[in-house]
Amino acid sequence: MKKLNQLLSVILLFCFTNAFAQKKDKENVTPLNTGYFSIGLGYGISSLFGDIGEGSSISFTNRFKTAYSASIEKRFGRVLGVGANAVIGQVAENERTISRQLNFQTDFKQFGLHVTANSDVNGDMVFAPYVSAGVSYMIFDVYSDLQGGNNTPYYYWSNGAIMDLPEKNENGETIQQNLVDANDYPRDYTYETNVSESFNETPESYDKNTLVFPVTLGFKFKMFEFLDTRLFGTYNVTQTDFLDNFKKDGNDSYLYAGVSVNYTVGKKYIDPKEKNYDNIDFLAIENADSDGDGVTDIWDECPNSKKGEPVDSKGCELDDDGDGVPNHLDKEPKTNRAKILKGAVDREGRGLTDEQLALMEQRRQGLLVTRVERFYEAPSLDMLKEFDIYSDSDQAKGSASIALPAKFRFADVNSDGIIQSNEITLAIDMFFSGEIDISVSDIMDMIDFFFEQF
Repeated sequence: MKKLNQLLSVILLFCFTNAFAQKKDKENVTPLNTGYFSIGLGYGISSLFGDIGEGSSISFTNRFKTAYSASIEKRFGRVLGVGANAVIGQVAENERTISRQLNFQTDFKQFGLHVTANSDVNGDMVFAPYVSAGVSYMIFDVYSDLQGGNNTPYYYWSNGAIMDLPEKNENGETIQQNLVDANDYPRDYTYETNVSESFNETPESYDKNTLVFPVTLGFKFKMFEFLDTRLFGTYNVTQTDFLDNFKKDGNDSYLYAGVSVNYTVGKKYIDPKEKNYDNIDFLAIENADSDGDGVTDIWDECPNSKKGEPVDSKGCELDDDGDGVPNHLDKEPKTNRAKILKGAVDREGRGLTDEQLALMEQRRQGLLVTRVERFYEAPSLDMLKEFDIYSDSDQAKGSASIALPAKFRFADVNSDGIIQSNEITLAIDMFFSGEIDISVSDIMDMIDFFFEQF
């Protein structure tokens, strides 16, 4: 009874601290998955606390037997669960002293209901203790090892030996002949005899069914979303003193310790915020191809390639010589590799001469610098449009200009190899709408290029 009181104290402390934690952290926990039922299968060992076995010289390992369990539980809320369980197993004990030689093995089946207090209130918890208590109904049969393999009874002699012949007759007199003929007859630990009366000096019969009050302390280890492993110990207080076939003081009890695998039949918790996207066709978005080049938008690095022009696996118009100018704009399809490496290629894919490069540098140091400074003093769309006028002039069309960098190709809507003010505006709109992955720095570089391209 003292052990039971200690165990109940642990359970009350567990429930109190768990309830306190719930109140404190209620707003911060991750919701659990919505489970219908948790189904578990367990295996372990059982050990009886009864009236046989004290002072025995037989190894204590003989008192451990196997047991199997199954359970089904419904979770109500974050903490409490209600379920049904079954345990099928054995308990055994052996006692061998000069004055008393008793042994038994009890086969039992136990079915009941239980209430569980859980601590895994957070769906992300991997390790969590739990406690449960309930009531069960047990039916049992007691067996004893009274004879060996050849159906000969065991005879316990006064010197502690087990022989195949009795040491004394019915009158308590030593049988002299048996002192010569008797042989050692060790036990086979096969419990073959079903006993119906107790081992007491005055045998009595008893009911082979009883109520049991199990109390469990266990630990859950979450393996997958709906699968966990549990280590547990269940102390079972029975309402009979004959589980060991011997009546003494108080009822018998037994401990069942084991491991189980539990699977929750249910569905994944979905945050209400995620439900806002229920009507969105993500498959259509994934397969979208805005420019019709055969490369879906999510993989298309050039989302505005010219209609009808062949593209590579990245969705960019083919550029056979790698000079940065698509084939359909390239007026020099096989530009010198050295020119390409130096960046000495104009917007039509032609290699620039040293004189042309020097002239472009001169312009950068002169008029273009002035325009850039003027723009950044009071940047506006109208000012950008003023420079579009220059790009349309005959002088601009006839002058050398650098090729459009690949990172700005997305903004070249009309595929003419030139960035114009309306295309910069479009790029800014795409930046703010998130249609393309560019940075503020990319926008600034594009504006610089806008001034340098003529």
